Amino acid sequence: MVPAVAAVALLSAGCGSDAENDKASIGERGKARPSASAPAARPASVEKLGRTMGCKPEITTDVDDYRQGVCHMGKKKNYVFLSFVTAKGQQDWLGYAQMYGGSFLVGNRWVVSADSMGSLKAARDKLGGAIEKSTAYKSSPSASNPPPSG
Repeated sequence: MVPAVAAVALLSAGCGSDAENDKASIGERGKARPSASAPAARPASVEKLGRTMGCKPEITTDVDDYRQGVCHMGKKKNYVFLSFVTAKGQQDWLGYAQMYGGSFLVGNRWVVSADSMGSLKAARDKLGGAIEKSTAYKSSPSASNPPPSG
């Protein structure tokens, strides 16, 4: 299945002009990511996301379905950039990551995480995408699952 996904990615990478792909990859300010059923433009690479933010990411993960890089840009200004081969891979990663809570900037097969909401908003101003928040990990215990008594 992985070779088939790679072949589709290679074929779709050649469609459209570079300007169209760049605009679709990084997104437009305030626009949410396309749905999984939308035609897939080439996503922005980890390196391109970093360049747009003014840094050169250190690649920390490079596997078949996604790449991850980290930029340290000073106190309280660290970014993690992820670029995914498929929209499904991105959705699966987000589902898993959001179980732990946090906020993410989400674009077309890319995700950015940052140390603060201010840094995430600054990234959105440059990259586009939509900020998604999850409080799953930080939520209080539910009434159906009370803490043990003493």
